[in-house]
Amino acid sequence: MSRTAVVLSVLALIAVGVVGRLIPHLPNATPMTALIAVSSTILGKRWALIVPLVTLALSDFVIGLYDWHIMLSVYASFALIGVTSWYTRRRSSSALWLILIGPLLFFIVTNAAVWAFSPWYEKSLQGLWYAYEMGLPFLKSMMLGDLVYVSLSILIICISKSRSAREQRKSALQRFQSLGFLFQSGNLPSRTWLTAVSSLLLPPTSGWHRKKYG
Repeated sequence: MSRTAVVLSVLALIAVGVVGRLIPHLPNATPMTALIAVSSTILGKRWALIVPLVTLALSDFVIGLYDWHIMLSVYASFALIGVTSWYTRRRSSSALWLILIGPLLFFIVTNAAVWAFSPWYEKSLQGLWYAYEMGLPFLKSMMLGDLVYVSLSILIICISKSRSAREQRKSALQRFQSLGFLFQSGNLPSRTWLTAVSSLLLPPTSGWHRKKYG
């Protein structure tokens, strides 16, 4: 993927994330986990951290800042989800793992921070348990949101890959037709035969020879 494509993809993901946090939604039902999944799989590991953290920072300036301890726990939670995506990105079930693990990490870290740094709960094991109990509805809505957004992301990626595959097949057919015409007309020198066939089997658009970002 070229640098321009990477930059445009990052900006598009951040825009989707900011809008997703600003529009009315169920508590914690945002596209943040989906952004991490797409960034890690398509763009590379480091973008699984950069995209969600930048998205959080930009949207928080609009939504409003709050207790920095709790705010830090939110950022740390999504950073942990981003790191988790590094180890699940090569698995066929990576999306399912993130849908399950992401909300749990967020639930554990942020509710512990709310218990520790807010005046709402007694500073005891019973108070901590109560904080987690009160956070269960938020866990459920985050899992629901992640399921919807990650599923939509997978659908969009599959449609995009299908369209790209059709375009590559069409391009390959055109190259085969051109190659056949050259053979028939005798305009293809024998020494270029191997190069021509290689260009058909390994088209430049495959991207395997390009530099990987991430």
